[in-house]
Amino acid sequence: MKKRVLAIIVMGVFILSLIGCSQNKPEQAVSELFDAMKNTDLEKLGAILDSDASEITDQDAFVQLIKKSNETLTYTIGETTIENDRAVVNVSCTYGDMKPVLAKAFANYVGKVMEVAFSGESPSDEEIQEMLLSEITAALDSTPTEEYSTELTVDCVKKDGKWIIDTDKENLKLADVLTGNLVSAFSEMADSMNSSLITE
Repeated sequence: MKKRVLAIIVMGVFILSLIGCSQNKPEQAVSELFDAMKNTDLEKLGAILDSDASEITDQDAFVQLIKKSNETLTYTIGETTIENDRAVVNVSCTYGDMKPVLAKAFANYVGKVMEVAFSGESPSDEEIQEMLLSEITAALDSTPTEEYSTELTVDCVKKDGKWIIDTDKENLKLADVLTGNLVSAFSEMADSMNSSLITE
């Protein structure tokens, strides 16, 4: 009788281990990533993406932008391609586009910086940064956001028997989803400034 009970226990542990293995798929790693985005869990995102989120969390205005974007985040995992210890997962998602908010905030910020410059004042770097953050908060309250839909791929790698997000692969589309298109917005601003400097 004891042997039979022991055999049942061993079989149960074996089945549970198989269930655990079957759930350990690239799609699960991607789902955890997007769920952390939906909840704006920056600590978990930092752990998943092996990055330090402290610089973002110190700037409440940017956190509010990301939270606003994530309010309407939905995602659907599509086809997955696995080759040895690497996988590519297709994802379709929709989220809030923060570009209009940033554009309005930046325009107001530049206007205020110009006013300060012509007044002869010399604000500190901290004061200038606070001006931008303040304009972002104000724009967030007054600017309607639109939904943005995109399709992207997320690279995964198997490490120590577990599928995780491949952080060695640059993924600008994923970065935009993480930030509500702020990455591409800043990139476009930088390109625009560089172009104006060249033409001048």
